Amino acid sequence: MRRKSGAIRVLERDSEYAISCGMEVRFWVDGRGQASVERYLAELDRHGEAVSRLAIERALRLLVADGPLPGMPLTRIIDRRERLYELRVGSHRLAYSVSDGVIVLLHAWRKRGQKLDTVEAATALRRLKG
Repeated sequence: MRRKSGAIRVLERDSEYAISCGMEVRFWVDGRGQASVERYLAELDRHGEAVSRLAIERALRLLVADGPLPGMPLTRIIDRRERLYELRVGSHRLAYSVSDGVIVLLHAWRKRGQKLDTVEAATALRRLKG
């Protein structure tokens, strides 16, 4: 998976993620060195939603332990051709892709309706394509 404008940063707290199947979780980082998913998780803490952040971290541990594609209700495919998936935790969504044993967290958002938010999916796809 080539990245032009974005880089990838390894999660700093690897010990929180039970990496039992050899998978690694990384953040997608923009040209300024900022990771939007990391920022989203930090904002959850700042807004008093630490329980939601912990639920997301628990889901990430399951994703790593059970493999990157456990299926519904935890994950769902966004784009089959580009192999883009969403991790579903309550009203929170994290778009990710898998490449060479690495789960790359591309984008995070709060779900507002029943349908997939096409703007958010397009942002994740744009980051995937680099």
